[in-house]
Amino acid sequence: MKIFLLFLSLSLSYHVFGSYDSDVIAETLWREARGGGKECVDNVASVIYNRWISSNRTILEIVLYPKQFSCWNNKVITKRTIKQYLIKDLTNEKDKLMWEYCKSVATSIDSKTFKSVSIHNHYYNPNLVIPKWSHKLLNKELIGNLIFGYVNMRF
Repeated sequence: MKIFLLFLSLSLSYHVFGSYDSDVIAETLWREARGGGKECVDNVASVIYNRWISSNRTILEIVLYPKQFSCWNNKVITKRTIKQYLIKDLTNEKDKLMWEYCKSVATSIDSKTFKSVSIHNHYYNPNLVIPKWSHKLLNKELIGNLIFGYVNMRF
């Protein structure tokens, strides 16, 4: 929790210099959903967005909160270290196109022009873990390798 609070204090000062929030959102979309295609990216983006609009938290608090998005689990997140996790160079054309798509979706979330494609607020990869809350998931839908759904809870 101390690491998370340190990150939040650092991110507030970093945010004024540019598209840091969009970069972190895009990286989250890339790491969490790229294997499932654009539909999977759109649904992960909807989870992020739906959690954000139903809370009093910033978008970075939603994305980087411990144990919410597995791509950030067990990572030390600070203004300095976050840069090492962000995508810099892609050689595969398919990966380049997906990265550009993730960035465009992230920009739309950050600019508040994103249109959610679902009411989903949770998802998991059943090939990696079955979370304790998975039995509470309503309206389950398999997209790519991820099971999406809705859990009635506040963030």
